[in-house]
Amino acid sequence: MKLLLLTFLAILLTFTAFSQQVTFSKDIQNSIDENVKQIAEVWEKYIQKYQQRADSAVILYWNSAENNLKNGDIIGNNQGNIYYRMCKVFTYNIKPGTNKDFYEINCLSLLKPNDEINDVCAVFRVCAAKENDEFKLYNYFYTTKDSLNTYSVDGIEYYYPCNFVFDKEKAQQASEFLKNARKKYNLPQKQSVVYVVANSVDECNELTGFHYTVASNPNPNAGAFRFPNILVAAKVDHIHELTHSIFDISFINSSTLSAEGIATYYGGNAGIPFADLKPNFLQYITEHPDVDLSDFYSYNEILQNGTNPFYFVGALIIDYSMKNGGEQAVLRLFEYNNDKIYDLFLNEFGVKRDEVHNFILKLAHDE
Repeated sequence: MKLLLLTFLAILLTFTAFSQQVTFSKDIQNSIDENVKQIAEVWEKYIQKYQQRADSAVILYWNSAENNLKNGDIIGNNQGNIYYRMCKVFTYNIKPGTNKDFYEINCLSLLKPNDEINDVCAVFRVCAAKENDEFKLYNYFYTTKDSLNTYSVDGIEYYYPCNFVFDKEKAQQASEFLKNARKKYNLPQKQSVVYVVANSVDECNELTGFHYTVASNPNPNAGAFRFPNILVAAKVDHIHELTHSIFDISFINSSTLSAEGIATYYGGNAGIPFADLKPNFLQYITEHPDVDLSDFYSYNEILQNGTNPFYFVGALIIDYSMKNGGEQAVLRLFEYNNDKIYDLFLNEFGVKRDEVHNFILKLAHDE
């Protein structure tokens, strides 16, 4: 990340603000290209509208093809809108793309804590093209997917580059998992998962518009699900992220603990199955004797081996509910959002706020 900050330092020093959250380079502001001017205006209005009402913004400024598919904005829908809502969007270049019908809008997403030096959270691009004589916005993936190989199974549409060794048998197994899990919890599938798979998550990100993101992960077991239906991973059968594709859509406001818990329960964490994560967790709490396991987000961190103790605790809660009440008990956990997490423990397990730490410890040792 530091190298990337240095790379873009010169760019950052040249921008001036059009508005509080949307900024443009001097090259864009001084452009005499009418297309660039129109695209900049559309992009600025879109981001401002998106921050007020994301769904309305997409309908107004996004293209009809992707609106009809309900694909939404991959960048904006990633990680809870962090790149549009929590960060400042600096657009450093608007230029014709490889596909000459499209322009590329190249941006940085900048986090500026406490008015100190800017941090780059993401380097990304979206596209714009004329539709009925007006510029509309497109996901960058819209312009790249036709150059990729495709393979479809029930519930999943795979896209992958020609140099990726695609395993059709594993793809079928992924489809079977998706169908069986939905049937088990009686959760209907509203649309197919668009599964972008390549030799690394970074390559997947590049295909979907990200040059860089702070969520980049070199781990071959890494992956990401992007609301509403985009999954990126370096393997065909990423069960953790496929689980997210079921529950994140069905329970938009559920707690992170339940969401990551169910994904870890079925798909493990960092390539390690849930059943084998216990030694990592016990080692973590031994090395951190002062950790408060009821302060969930204080230990939501990626460890050196790629695992996350928070994910394991979430899976413990899922496992406990499954053993004591089956699927219906698990589904009840998704009725609680992050703000109601201690209500979850009290109402579902009879555990008071000051008992949560010891409750989790007991589950971990008994599991």
